[in-house]
Amino acid sequence: MHVTGRVRSMLTALTACLALAACGGDGGSTGNATAGQGSGLGPERYEALDAVYVAAAAFDVFAEDEDADPRDFAEAAQPTIEACDALDGEDELLAELKRSCPLVTELTEQLLKFSDCAEGDPDACVTAVSDGRAIMRQIISLGRRSDGVVNRSELSSACKQGLVSPPAGYDVIAQYGRGFAYLQRALRTGSEADNATAQSILTAAGADAKRVPSGKQLLAAFRRGCA
Repeated sequence: MHVTGRVRSMLTALTACLALAACGGDGGSTGNATAGQGSGLGPERYEALDAVYVAAAAFDVFAEDEDADPRDFAEAAQPTIEACDALDGEDELLAELKRSCPLVTELTEQLLKFSDCAEGDPDACVTAVSDGRAIMRQIISLGRRSDGVVNRSELSSACKQGLVSPPAGYDVIAQYGRGFAYLQRALRTGSEADNATAQSILTAAGADAKRVPSGKQLLAAFRRGCA
């Protein structure tokens, strides 16, 4: 009984997208001194958030490659971690979004655990799945909290829409959580029935995940709504 490459790679893609809604597209920072003025975000906050989205450009690659190496994810995540850490902790909005920064680091560590699990270490599998479920719950909790701060802000409606996490993403993460619950029990008990149920749920989640906006789409929505 094992955790497949699909589970590992799809966890990579979705958790990366939902933590801070920080998936980015290719390209660089806008460098526009007036960006963010019309939306109420302001140039400094706009540039800081834009840097997070852009730094996460590589995450789209992991969403498309089921055989991606978690070690590559750890390297690709470093610019996102740095951009996220640079957010102003004194600013109410940015500070709330910054709460998710540690999750990016945790995810890089978690994916290495999944790599050990995929290589056949049963104990590593149980730990990886359990920790994976915990991280999913944190992503949903922090995402909902930051969405609330964004929606209560004085930003324009278009900018709010560009900053909140896509609803479909929450649904898919919850779906993964259900699959991981069955998988965790299967790993502990050896139940083939639970394992089959887990794989069915996770396969369906993988299909639904393809309807979650890509990093490039999220970056475009942010720039379009908040510029």
